[in-house]
Amino acid sequence: MLRGRFLGIALLAASPLAAQPSDPLDGKVRALAHPRYAEREKAARELETAGEPAVKALREAAQSGDEELRARATAVADRIERTLRSQRLLTAPKLAVKFDRVPLDRAVQDFAAKAQLHCVLDKSKIKNPDRTVTLDTGEVPYWEAVHAFYQAAGLAEDDSPFELPKTPGGTSVRPRFVESPIRNPRPPMATMRLTDGQPTEPAALHSALRVRALPPAFPRTPTTT
Repeated sequence: MLRGRFLGIALLAASPLAAQPSDPLDGKVRALAHPRYAEREKAARELETAGEPAVKALREAAQSGDEELRARATAVADRIERTLRSQRLLTAPKLAVKFDRVPLDRAVQDFAAKAQLHCVLDKSKIKNPDRTVTLDTGEVPYWEAVHAFYQAAGLAEDDSPFELPKTPGGTSVRPRFVESPIRNPRPPMATMRLTDGQPTEPAALHSALRVRALPPAFPRTPTTT
C-alpha cells in the first residue's frame, strides 16, 4: 500500500513536465503547409497578428525541407519584418525643450537649433518682441514638443508666401539643408515662418510624421498637364 502511494506521488510529480504545451506559434507555423487552403491562410493571418514573436519560428521553418512550408514561412516573416520596420520609422523620437524666461528671439534660435528646424521669426508680425519664454516639456514626442514651444511662446506657423530675409549684399538668405531628427528632412527651401498666434488647425503629433490640416488659402504647388 505504501509503495503504491509513493508511485502515485512520483507520477503526479512527473506529469506536469510531460503535459507542458508546445509553443502555439510552432503549430501555426506547421499549419502553413496544411492541405486545406483556408487553414493555411488562417495560420498566416494569425502569425502576422502575433508579429515579432513569430519571426524566429518562421525563419527556422524557412530552412525546412518542405518547399511549400519554406516559401510560405519566408513570405510571412518578410511581411512581419516590413511592418516592424515601418512601425520603427513612424515612432517619434523624444525631444525635451526647457526655457526659463528666455527672450523670445533667443528662444526661437535655441529651439530651432535643438529641434533641427529652420525657423524665421517674422518680427514685423510680433507685437511684443521683448516677451520671454518659460517652458519645460520633459521628454515628449518630437512634434508635441514643437507645438508646446509654439504655445508657450505665443507663436504659430504662418503658411502664406513670404520673402526670405536679405543678406547685406542684397541676396535672399538660403536656409541650409538640415536633416531633422524625425528622419524626414524638409526640402532645402522650406522655412517655417513664426508669427504671433496660436496653432489653430487640427494636427496629429504623436508619430514621427506630423499630419495637420492646412487652411484653404494654403499655397499649392502648381500642376502641369
